Amino acid sequence: MNKLSSKLLFTAGLLISSIINISAETPLKSENINDYISENPFETMIRLGRMYSDNPLYQMPNGNTGTCFITTATTTGDGVIHPLNYTRDSSPGKYFVIVSKETSLINRDNIFILSITLNVDPTSQILTLFTDWDRDGEFEKETALPILDIPSKTANYTLAVPATASPGKTRIRIQLEQKTPASNCANINEGIVYDFVIFIMEATQS
Repeated sequence: MNKLSSKLLFTAGLLISSIINISAETPLKSENINDYISENPFETMIRLGRMYSDNPLYQMPNGNTGTCFITTATTTGDGVIHPLNYTRDSSPGKYFVIVSKETSLINRDNIFILSITLNVDPTSQILTLFTDWDRDGEFEKETALPILDIPSKTANYTLAVPATASPGKTRIRIQLEQKTPASNCANINEGIVYDFVIFIMEATQS
């Protein structure tokens, strides 16, 4: 056996061993969610996801891509444990985008601000926002209308996570189109649908 084959076998062995160790990892047992919070919000979401293992399934929309897209999306507010920090300088090139690696951790029974910046004047698009606070896989349309800042091309939503919200992974869906969609899964014509994956937390324990 040559040196290259030996190295490949050794590397494969390490990979298999790692997979086995990850699969055999015991569930987290601490009841203090602070024990699971790290500096990386995505890693924290994965850790906490083992406390709330049931994840909702969502219906995907159909359609075709438009020229308007989100350049930045951020979350701010007292209830935000980890802020969303989504940034793109070009179109995703598809009509449906799931954003999960950039995520936000937010305490329930809190108000936060979701700020969306577009590449075009926001008055040229209809921005429709849906949430699923009870995590049943069914989006509800938010009644809050965005406050538009035309010079900065920004739309600011003030959103309230109800005290009855189910802790765990959920989504905020934003539809960008030149007309108001019939529903959260309606066909998109010259637009983009974004699903931002966020994690709803119970009040952090001190």
